[in-house]
Amino acid sequence: MRGFASTVARPRPRVAVLGTGWASFALLKHIKHEAFDVTCISPRNHLVFTPLLASTASGTLEFRSIAEPLKHAFPHVRYLNAECTGIDVNSRKVQFRTVDEPQKSTADEHMHDGEVPFDLLVMGIGARNNTFGIPGVEENLYFLKELADARAIRQRVIRNVEAASRAGVSAADRRRLLSFVVCGGGPTGVEFSAELHDLLTQDVGRLYPELLPDISLTIIEGRELLGAFDQSLRCVSRSCGVADCNSGCCQRPKRLLGGPCALLRRHTRQRRKPTQRSAVAPSCPFPGPLATFPAAESTRSASSAAIGSACSPAATS
Repeated sequence: MRGFASTVARPRPRVAVLGTGWASFALLKHIKHEAFDVTCISPRNHLVFTPLLASTASGTLEFRSIAEPLKHAFPHVRYLNAECTGIDVNSRKVQFRTVDEPQKSTADEHMHDGEVPFDLLVMGIGARNNTFGIPGVEENLYFLKELADARAIRQRVIRNVEAASRAGVSAADRRRLLSFVVCGGGPTGVEFSAELHDLLTQDVGRLYPELLPDISLTIIEGRELLGAFDQSLRCVSRSCGVADCNSGCCQRPKRLLGGPCALLRRHTRQRRKPTQRSAVAPSCPFPGPLATFPAAESTRSASSAAIGSACSPAATS
């Protein structure tokens, strides 16, 4: 008796992907979508090109320029705008909660809205910002990891500049509003500082020239600027207007736009502890220069930079 092949199509293996970062996009790019039933779960519906995130915070680039929507890149992937709340390994199901609903109370933290079955599970959720348990970081600082962070930083800078330009603002309040602090001297912190420096010296300096003498920009770093890079690159950062006497290679920063650093020198003399060594740039683009100060070891973060404004609740107290 002649046999016949079954015409019933076999179900495709179900793949659940958590996250829409670099790892998840790389997987979705190379997976054979005709062979797998793919479901992506993430509260973010796009990929962020993080190397250019600092440029969007300063307005050099628009936010849409560094975002790639998931459905635009992979229209055949099922996407759920939700966050994973649990994984049932025995029944092979991912529990999720949609993010467009009002925030639930703490008692409902472990509740979920639905489940997604899977045969293969891919976790590309990345990591959270490391605050090292420092009190006040979450409440008073801006992180730079998502588009929402860059948008909040840009809006805060613009709001501070406009507030400082109003008539009747005292000199002390104007200096407080125009004082910007970047915590972390890694690639993100240094690049954002450079972008913010250009914004303050070029755009703000052109539109509000009377505010330039009161602007200050400070990097707080516990060890050395760009510590993970080669020594020659670390020296370049100091040759571009940043001085750091904590390292073995210190050279006089090149003059960019000239101008004294009386404001920072005065600030350093008043706040310097006897056991600390702080570095002051001999020349800088504006009287509030870009400089590095010794900080505690716990201020380092490899994932992102934290940006604090002088008009945050911690600084105004």
